[in-house]
Amino acid sequence: MKTCQALYSVTQIRQIEAAFEAAFADQTPLMQRAADSIAQHVINMPEMPDNKASLAILVLVGNGNNGGDGIVAALGLQQRGFKAAIVFGFALHTIKHPIALTAYQAYVALGGVTLTQAEASAAMARDEFYIIVDALFGIGITMRAKPIDSALYSFIAML
Repeated sequence: MKTCQALYSVTQIRQIEAAFEAAFADQTPLMQRAADSIAQHVINMPEMPDNKASLAILVLVGNGNNGGDGIVAALGLQQRGFKAAIVFGFALHTIKHPIALTAYQAYVALGGVTLTQAEASAAMARDEFYIIVDALFGIGITMRAKPIDSALYSFIAML
């Protein structure tokens, strides 16, 4: 049986991120860099059709910084002509990072859609999304985190 060993602990990753942010404080924030990378990866996918305006992309958003990356990525995809839709795994009021909150407000102002889990599940059953971006959980998740409700669990299981 194979076992996995983490390369870095959560604490070490947070230290690396903090050092990065401090070293590049005058440049693009890490959350924006991550989101730009997601959007660029989607754009550069070899099987990407030319008519991207017709492509729906679902972004699964958690309540931590990984979810913030997803929100900023949804905004970037929306700005690049994709039809991005967000579904929150947790309550909307948990957007804590100021960059993520500002991006969400801009996303909504651009006509970005936020779906309920039930709406997203129904749309997935109809195969409406060309791409699904997973930004639910990041390095900070622990077993002490609030349990996932059954609707979200069923939704993730569909993936």
